[in-house]
Amino acid sequence: MNRTAIKICGITNEVDALDAIDAGADLLGLIFVPASPRHILPEEAQKVTQTVRAKKPTIKLVGVFQNHSATEIQKIHTQVGLDLAQLHGDETLSFCQSLPIPAIKTVILNPDLNEADLLEQLERYAPSHNTNIEALLLDLPKHARGMSFASIALPPDVCEKLNAIQHFVAGGLNPTNVGDVILTRRPDGVDVASGVERSPGRKDPLKMRLFCQNVRAAEEAMELLGDSSTCNR
Repeated sequence: MNRTAIKICGITNEVDALDAIDAGADLLGLIFVPASPRHILPEEAQKVTQTVRAKKPTIKLVGVFQNHSATEIQKIHTQVGLDLAQLHGDETLSFCQSLPIPAIKTVILNPDLNEADLLEQLERYAPSHNTNIEALLLDLPKHARGMSFASIALPPDVCEKLNAIQHFVAGGLNPTNVGDVILTRRPDGVDVASGVERSPGRKDPLKMRLFCQNVRAAEEAMELLGDSSTCNR
């Protein structure tokens, strides 16, 4: 069984970045979308990156963008030193391919998105060297954030496709429910922001540690149960 990657997103300062690393994060997200309460300026993100590189060079730094131009992403990447660009807008496949760093492409599970359309998106943005996409991120729409990702049934064909590609899940995750999400969804990674905060843009060290501990505990439970490699249980 592969180790579940843990991404803690919305890092806004060096202290939270170090606490996230100590908690067990594998990736840290830096949000460059001005409308976000977790928005960080490139000059502050540069300080975070320098601190993280000195502490643990293997941590991946992910820049979160939404309908930015390729020029803007290139400029921020050059200044900050990002490993990945996470895209939350209407970015096309050719846009992903044009970036200087690999992408994580977000797919929003809107209720009005039918199975055929969802499968088409998963196929179009399937991670590969040719697409320059390292993983997909399945997220819930903002109005559904009170829901649990584990409670949403996905069509069998969608599950089969997800089992074959690298993907993260996000939306409403916290230390309490992340174990169930791993046991029911079998994602390659989990992405959390508000679920490990004490206030918007400020992380809670204890919540981050519990989140990471519960991810690893769920992995141990899967080892005992046997990994069925399915996104619906």
